[in-house]
Amino acid sequence: MRLSVKLAIIVCSLSLGVSCKKRPMEESTVLGINTENPNFKSMPVLSFEKTEHDFGVIKRGTQQSAVFSFTNTGKSPLVITDVKVGCGCTVPSYPKDKPMASGESGKIKVDFNGIGKGEVTKTITVIANTAKTGEVLKIKAFIEPTRR
Repeated sequence: MRLSVKLAIIVCSLSLGVSCKKRPMEESTVLGINTENPNFKSMPVLSFEKTEHDFGVIKRGTQQSAVFSFTNTGKSPLVITDVKVGCGCTVPSYPKDKPMASGESGKIKVDFNGIGKGEVTKTITVIANTAKTGEVLKIKAFIEPTRR
C-alpha cells in the first residue's frame, strides 16, 4: 500500500473517532418525546399490543389486512389526528379526531394490496396528541410473483 493511502486511512479513522465523541443525545430526543411540554406527565399515551405485522408469503395482488389494537394508557384523552402511509398500496382506517378517555381502547386497520415483489416492508406513522412525535407501525410480506 502506498504511504499516501495509509496516511489517508489513518486520518479518516482518527476523524471518525473524534466525531463519535460528541455529547450524547438525551434519550427523550432520540425517541422523539417532547419532555419540554409542562403537561408531559399528564399527556395521553398510545400503547399498542404489537407494532409490526408479518403477512408471511403472499401471492402478488392479494389483498391483506392487519389490525393494530391500542389503549390510551395516559392520564388525559387521546386524539389520533392522522395516520400517514408511504404509498397508495397501504390504506389505514382509524378513529380520526375522536377523543378516547384514559383506559379506552381502539383499533387501526391497515389494508395492503399486495403489490411489489420479494421482501416488502411498509411503515405507517400514527400522529396523535401524545408526547411522542409519532408512533411507527410496520407491515411486511414476501410477495411471490404471479405465474403466467
